[in-house]
Amino acid sequence: MKKHISRLGFILSLVYLALTTISVIYSRFCNQGICDVGYLLLPSLPWIGLFNDGSFGLVYYIISIILNIIIVYLVGYFIGLIIKRSKNNKRR
Repeated sequence: MKKHISRLGFILSLVYLALTTISVIYSRFCNQGICDVGYLLLPSLPWIGLFNDGSFGLVYYIISIILNIIIVYLVGYFIGLIIKRSKNNKRR
């Protein structure tokens, strides 16, 4: 059975996770009224609005971020697959 592991997808997911962590940490140090909410909501968009009519529970927040990580990984996987196939077509 072939494992489908994407190095590009893994790297993009790590970058997304790092930016999410920076955003959450920055929201804790923000002194202005709106930026703490903005930096907390940014990593979980668009899924946080679909769960429980926009309720901002911690479980929904984490699920939203996990969904975004999966999507970012899949985008990296398919980009890597397209690059790999185009290289194989150029060799022929």
